[in-house]
Amino acid sequence: MNCPGSNYKPRTGRWNHPALMAPATFVADSAVHMLAPLIQLIMLCTICPLVQVARASLGGVLVGLGSAIGNGCTSGHGISGNARLSLKSAVYTVIIIAAGVVVATITRSAAAAGIAAQPAMLMWAGPDVANSGALLLASSLLTVLGLARAGQEFTREPKAVALATELATGAMFAFALVYTGMVRPTKVIGFLSVTHPAWDLTLLFVMAGALLMALPGFQLLLRRKIISKPYCAQDFELPIANKIDLQLVTGAVLFGAGWGLSGICPGPAVVAAAAMPSSQVLAFVAAMLAGMMLQGMLAGLLANPKAESAAA
Repeated sequence: MNCPGSNYKPRTGRWNHPALMAPATFVADSAVHMLAPLIQLIMLCTICPLVQVARASLGGVLVGLGSAIGNGCTSGHGISGNARLSLKSAVYTVIIIAAGVVVATITRSAAAAGIAAQPAMLMWAGPDVANSGALLLASSLLTVLGLARAGQEFTREPKAVALATELATGAMFAFALVYTGMVRPTKVIGFLSVTHPAWDLTLLFVMAGALLMALPGFQLLLRRKIISKPYCAQDFELPIANKIDLQLVTGAVLFGAGWGLSGICPGPAVVAAAAMPSSQVLAFVAAMLAGMMLQGMLAGLLANPKAESAAA
């Protein structure tokens, strides 16, 4: 029994005549062979170490400029500022994430970082990871309590206590960044690459956890006034400028662009440079410092004409 359509023969029309199809096929095959080296070169550039260093360098300059112009970063505005319920910090945070997403998507940062096109799995931490986290949390709590006690006891050495506090809290911050994986650019790029199959929400959970700890503390200090002065410093130093202006927006866009391009921001960069230095991280740190210096030079140049016009 013959199946319907078994005797079907393709209709030879004006445009699919063999005499016309052969040259078209030849042209198509030739184009593929000609473009193949270019395609291979593009794919090679996405994983070439020199390209990675170049991306980190450009990203570092942008992050350095952006953080200096916008007076903050992912921890300054993203954690401390948002914990104070600062509208300025909220705007800055939204812009850097949006700019980071756009740049990471356009420049294919996930492919450049070698992130596999496989869905990221969200799993509960194993016993070893959970135990390490509990130990880190307990150590941090004991350190904070010890510093508060030292601030009350050694009132004659406020500078020494303040320095010890900065060293201890900086170390806690560094341990937390390493523990959560935020020193790995792939974690940040995975979060900013929202259209990539391996979209990774780890960074969102880390920031949410930080805000969960910082928000109550800041609000108790600012609204309830539970203490009049810090235990380990002379006074509370809180930002007073809340203006949302072009400078803030420009800094946020530059920072977000560099963040999306490199997957690195200032805090994790310093920790990674000290703990696990690589050419990519070191290039980023050097470029970031150069960007901050460049912002200072530009600010000085822009300030001189104003001072001269005021004097005149």
